[in-house]
This record gives sequence, structure tokens and C-alpha cells, in this order.
Amino acid sequence: MQLNKRERRMLIIALIIIGGGSLLKWILIPIWNDYQSIDTKLSLTENKLKKGRFILRDAEKYNNKLKSIKGELAALNKTYFHGQKAKIKLQVLKIIDQYLKESSLKIKDKSVNLEGLTKYDLSYSELSPEEKTIIKELSMINYKLKLEGSLKNLILFLSKLTENEKLLSVDYLDINADAKESQLSIELTIKAINREGEINE
Repeated sequence: MQLNKRERRMLIIALIIIGGGSLLKWILIPIWNDYQSIDTKLSLTENKLKKGRFILRDAEKYNNKLKSIKGELAALNKTYFHGQKAKIKLQVLKIIDQYLKESSLKIKDKSVNLEGLTKYDLSYSELSPEEKTIIKELSMINYKLKLEGSLKNLILFLSKLTENEKLLSVDYLDINADAKESQLSIELTIKAINREGEINE
């Protein structure tokens, strides 16, 4: 079974986003560190403006800086889900089920569970106090699927996952073809991140 240029490109994208541990260590934690840094800058700038420490000619500059920081913070907030675990789990299910329907993939089996990130092999004891705090605030939604469909259907589905503004990561992907290589049996696990608690915007 040969892939055209677009199919090869989309499959490469799918392979790049595979990897639960890498998602946490190299993507999620740096994003969250950025979030904490931006949140700190936001608080400091707001406090300085409120206390009137800047003369009038500097007010516009710092107000613009404040808007920029708030924009960065809002962008980071969009990368993960935020809310009560039960509600977010249903929200993720709804999103993925819609993508499956649009991609014409047939669902053979599915299951979903939600767990804390401390269960993952992250060398937890070696993390900094700040990173440990980050991990405790977050939970992972695991959506396991067994599907049937064509390679075209699968690529369309994976493309939709990558286009979503939330971080939906393919952690596991296994593909088997029938004798005619026209239909695929697909097993995959999709992970999403949720944070409970207050959020600054």
C-alpha cells in the first residue's frame, strides 16, 4: 500500500505527536512553566500600575505590556482543558466522537479513564518543587479506541486532532491491514490534559 505525498506528511505528523512521557516532560511542563512565569509578570505589572509607581508618560507603555502578557496567558490557557473532571471527560469524548464521525471511522470498542499524572514514569522524585506542584494540579484523560477504516479516514482523523486548539496527543497507535490492504484495524490511545482550580485570564 503506497502513500501519496499528503498522506505521508500527515502520517509523519501523527508519529511526531506520539509519546505520553515526552508530552509531559518536553511539552506540558515547559508550557506550564511559561504559564507560571507569565502569570507572575502579569501580577507584578498589575500591582505596579495600581500602586501608581509609574509616571503618566510610562502608563501607556505598561498598559500595552499588560495587554501583551494577558494575550500570552490566554493563548497558553487554550492548550489544556479546565474544569471539573467529570464534565471535561464528557467534553473530550464529545470532541473525539465528532471527529470520528466526520472521518467515517467505525468504532469497534472504546474506553476512557482519568488519572493523576503522578502515576506516570516521570522520575517524580527528581522534579523541582515547582514541577511537582504543576503535576499535582493536572490530570490525564486516556481515551482508548479500536477502529476500522481506510488509511484516508485515519489520516483525516489524525489531522483533526492536530488542528484542535486543545492539546490532544496520540500516545499509542497500532495499524493492521486486511489481505486486500483496503481496510485497517486501528488501535490508539488519545490523551488530553485537564487542570482543576482557579484560572487567570
